[in-house]
Amino acid sequence: MNAAILFFSPSGNTRGVAERIRGELLSRGWECNLTDVTGRVRTFREPGGMEKLRKELGPHDVLLVGGPVYANHLHYTVLDLIGSLPLPEPGSGTFAVPFVTYGGVSSGIALREAGGALSRRGRTVVAGMKVAASHRMTRAFLDRELNLDIPLEPAAAAVRDLGDLLGRLPYLPRPRSVLRSLSCNGPEAWFKATFVFREKKWHARRYPRIEVNADACRKCGLCGSRCPVGHLDAGRDGVPRETSEACIHCMNCAVECPAGAIRLVGDLEKGKAFIAHMIEHHANRERPATAVYPLRRDLPDPSPGSPGDRGFRAMLNALDSPVRSRRMNPVEALKAAGVADARRILEVGCGSGYFTEAAASLVSPGAVYTAIDIHPAAVEETRRKLDRAGVRRMRVERVDAGSTGYPDAGFDLAILFGVIPSPFLPLDRLIPEVLRLLVPGGTLAVWTIARGWNPESLVPFGVSLLRSRGGVHVFRKEVGSRALRMEGA
Repeated sequence: MNAAILFFSPSGNTRGVAERIRGELLSRGWECNLTDVTGRVRTFREPGGMEKLRKELGPHDVLLVGGPVYANHLHYTVLDLIGSLPLPEPGSGTFAVPFVTYGGVSSGIALREAGGALSRRGRTVVAGMKVAASHRMTRAFLDRELNLDIPLEPAAAAVRDLGDLLGRLPYLPRPRSVLRSLSCNGPEAWFKATFVFREKKWHARRYPRIEVNADACRKCGLCGSRCPVGHLDAGRDGVPRETSEACIHCMNCAVECPAGAIRLVGDLEKGKAFIAHMIEHHANRERPATAVYPLRRDLPDPSPGSPGDRGFRAMLNALDSPVRSRRMNPVEALKAAGVADARRILEVGCGSGYFTEAAASLVSPGAVYTAIDIHPAAVEETRRKLDRAGVRRMRVERVDAGSTGYPDAGFDLAILFGVIPSPFLPLDRLIPEVLRLLVPGGTLAVWTIARGWNPESLVPFGVSLLRSRGGVHVFRKEVGSRALRMEGA
């Protein structure tokens, strides 16, 4: 898989996230190209600029575009750039992911704007990410930058989640657009962004302008190099002057000038009061502050003794009925799945532990067997069975099978016995995640209670049927399926 990351980062926050994403994808075996357009926006507006950008991005399956949030919007520099992107070539760059950074006040409608712009340029938006960071503009108005000490772990966790989501992408027969989920802040955010925060007009009419004191200037050129849009340019005498490019009020020049030769001119007290009001009434209240969309589902936590909990426990008892044991030998089914020869085994949906307990006699010494289920009663019952049998080397964990959070290619065999079909876990969510977890060439074993189930229904996900025996169907994850499937997307 190839990814291209395009970003605009006036303060460095978006650059940090872009580099994290690149590191995550490289660790998963992707090829990933990073293109920073900060300070080079004019270059791509010149004749042939878009062709130059296309060459810089290089061949890619997924395009990730990042930028900062200014006044509830994705900065218009990034939106304008997206609107000028060349249409994807056949089989390349079909999928897109917008990501934004914001200072903890509000991410507004930035993700939805970015997703909509990418969609209009012929891309299917398969995910979106927002990251709460420090509010760099407040450096010019406050004694301490807002959220300067924001913890890094939420961003790191979000990047891992994004990596997992993209890792499932090659195994989806028809990846769907997730634009609707990017309207994460609801209609109120849309109303404010549309009718209150008119970002471009505010920059032109309401924000303070900058003024350069030529006598105090040391002619170091720092302000020009830190201006992300080329608003400042040093002349022959080395003194920075304003160009025709509009200032975006990132405040880099005024804050970082070592001589204090650049100052803000305007009603600064009004600006301070406005920022103080926004911080007091809105800062750090967005939940979740950092997230990947569509959101991972929270694990259900049914109350003990509730009707739902009693019903599930009754189902667990039925799974262990003597009738089932007479009709189906779990050991023979597990042998047909290849448990005895596998080294890293994942059982999805362990339920009552019916198959997990039987697998204990088959798993070879040194092999790692992990059983998962989303319901706490299932995990509890399976652990009880293993403890009673004295089995200590098998792991049982409460995990959502549609979004496990496990690393790529961590298992060589996955078992789905009695799991599909399920109205609660559709195939287009379950199978891509399971295939992401399997090594290339790994096997997937399926047994289902549904009569007439067609094993060929899994082939579009990138597997081939190896054998069927005793109702157990064994599939192989195709090693070369990724490139072929992306070309046909």
